[in-house]
Amino acid sequence: MSWMEREAKGLIPDSREICWQDLFVEEQGMDRKLELTHRGPRQLVSRVTQRYPTRNQDLEIDDPRQIPMDAWHAFRFKGETSGLAVPVFRSLAPRQELPDMPTNAASWPVFSRRLADVVADHAICAPVVISFGREKETADYCLCVPKVTVDGLDRSLTEWKSNPFQPGKKAVETPVLRRDIDWPPFFRLEELEHLVFVNEKTASQIESMGFSGIGFEVPIMHP
Repeated sequence: MSWMEREAKGLIPDSREICWQDLFVEEQGMDRKLELTHRGPRQLVSRVTQRYPTRNQDLEIDDPRQIPMDAWHAFRFKGETSGLAVPVFRSLAPRQELPDMPTNAASWPVFSRRLADVVADHAICAPVVISFGREKETADYCLCVPKVTVDGLDRSLTEWKSNPFQPGKKAVETPVLRRDIDWPPFFRLEELEHLVFVNEKTASQIESMGFSGIGFEVPIMHP
């Protein structure tokens, strides 16, 4: 479905209601954060700050073999921590520049403890070790996944595609969310369990606290 077709069906929020809050721009040496007035849930994502455009990742996993795939999936999608070894990351950023939601190639949900505290009542957290050269620490960052998964897709309007990992099954291409849901503070969506979302109140709280390296994607909502 093209952008114009989505707009004709009312699936794209009115441009008068939106200006992108998840963009951070550098203008005359100062960061300027644009406002977003879209109402509803938002996907929480890591952002590469424009201040360091040459660094496209903040962390890299020290040794991917240290985490068994089944243990990682059990934590990521079910919140089970029993088989999860403590992952070790190497920071590609100096300690003072590591953001609150560091980017990493595997999209591990690494949060600063301060950010994790915002969603702590609705999250399952697990420790990580971050290496800064020869120094290692565990106290300031953790893995963080939602406790709840919400059946929030409007399945008739959501666009689907073939799933390359599970032949015969469909995967979400363009999600469209329902409007008849009281969205929890921190959650996953069925069919999109690898992503994390926050409701409008939690997003506003995160924005007001001045966290770094965080952006929001605005989902399409049912008209």
